[in-house]
Amino acid sequence: MKNEELIREYREVSKVMKELAASGKLEERNQYVPRIRELSNQIDWGYRKGDPVERKTGRGWEEDVIQEVRGSEIHFRTMILPPAMIRRPIKNKDKKNAKDYEQISLFS
Repeated sequence: MKNEELIREYREVSKVMKELAASGKLEERNQYVPRIRELSNQIDWGYRKGDPVERKTGRGWEEDVIQEVRGSEIHFRTMILPPAMIRRPIKNKDKKNAKDYEQISLFS
C-alpha cells in the first residue's frame, strides 16, 4: 500500500478506537491496538534526524530537534514521542510575534 493509504487507514482506525473508548467498550477498542501499531510502524511520517519540530508539552508546544527516528518512535534529548504529538514549526511565526520599533532619540 502507498503511504497515503496507510495514513488514511490509520486515521480511520484511530477514529473507531476513540469512539469505542468514549462509549466504554474498551475490550473491543483493544482489539484494534495491534493493527494501529502495525500501521504506525509502516508509515513514513516524514520526520528525519536533525529536523526542527515542535513537540506537544503540558504547557503547549515547544521547539526541539529530532535526535533519532525508529518506526513510530521519535526520539528527542529528554523524551520519546509518537508522531501524533509532533508537528512542523509554524512558518512566519517570527513575523507574527516580531514588532517594528522606531528608535526615538532623546537628544536631538
